[in-house]
Amino acid sequence: MEQIYIELIKGFQAMTWLEGIAVLFGVLSVLFSKQNHIAVYPTGIVSTAIYIYLFVKAALYAEASLNAYYLIMSIYGWYIWTRKDAQQHENIRKPDKWERAVHRGRDFEYWLGAYLVCIVTSY
Repeated sequence: MEQIYIELIKGFQAMTWLEGIAVLFGVLSVLFSKQNHIAVYPTGIVSTAIYIYLFVKAALYAEASLNAYYLIMSIYGWYIWTRKDAQQHENIRKPDKWERAVHRGRDFEYWLGAYLVCIVTSY
């Protein structure tokens, strides 16, 4: 367990200040998303914009393109959110027992399939 903490500290020490800001805004975006708060969009926009810059600089163009898509969707989501009508949209709700059981079943199928693939391919 101590090795995990050591590697985590090394990772933080190797991080640039710009990467740290991107991570911070990404975490804030997730927290705002959990609270169903509109601040999810500006924090996500800042995070993805920084990541686009970092990925292009590192010549990771596929990752930059993926984050560009996230950026566009965040701008679109922010626009839609500011114009939503309470009668037209449902609030986010927790899944009921049946939905949770279905998701657990899908999770089990996924992990079983991954396990079998690993056994068959001797990975």
